[in-house]
Amino acid sequence: MQLLHCERTKYVGDLDGGAPAVSVIIPVYNCAAYLPECLDSVIAQTESSWEIICVDDGSTDDSVSVLREYECRLAGKMRVVEQENAGCACARNRAIPLARGSYLMFLDADDFLEPRCFELALDAARRTNAQIVVWDLWFYNNQRKRRQHPPLGILHFAPFDFDGQAFSWKRRPSLRSARPSPICRATKNSSRKTRSCC
Repeated sequence: MQLLHCERTKYVGDLDGGAPAVSVIIPVYNCAAYLPECLDSVIAQTESSWEIICVDDGSTDDSVSVLREYECRLAGKMRVVEQENAGCACARNRAIPLARGSYLMFLDADDFLEPRCFELALDAARRTNAQIVVWDLWFYNNQRKRRQHPPLGILHFAPFDFDGQAFSWKRRPSLRSARPSPICRATKNSSRKTRSCC
């Protein structure tokens, strides 16, 4: 057993017993290389009322070590749960009852957020009294270190280039009605009324 020593950093918006605006649920499986960028993108949010709940789904790489380091630094704003490998859906379901935020946001461990994501989503939710706020996502090209093409989502149907091939919604109209990924929406938290299926 390794003894972990860290200095706790006081963040604006530390919960100190209060409920956060957003609970960010991150299922983790063998994503140690991507976790710092993912977690740092949450820490950098302009909206400071958030908590992170990470469920490690039986990772065999250094994911748990990375998570524990961040958990120590973010004491009070981040919790880590470990479970045997059961899949992404079960990892998310395990975290939902632990969430205290007014809204839930699912973020994959290999993704990252723009700094104003929570601010803009919460503003839209409050202005419209929305239960769900949906936004577009962008693919990121790791080799070129830039966005690959215009945003994809249910609200944008312009043609784009993907892996050197032109793609058009006109050729695949069935995708227009596709539901957005859970990572590009915030949902009102009603977890106290639901049970986990895993």
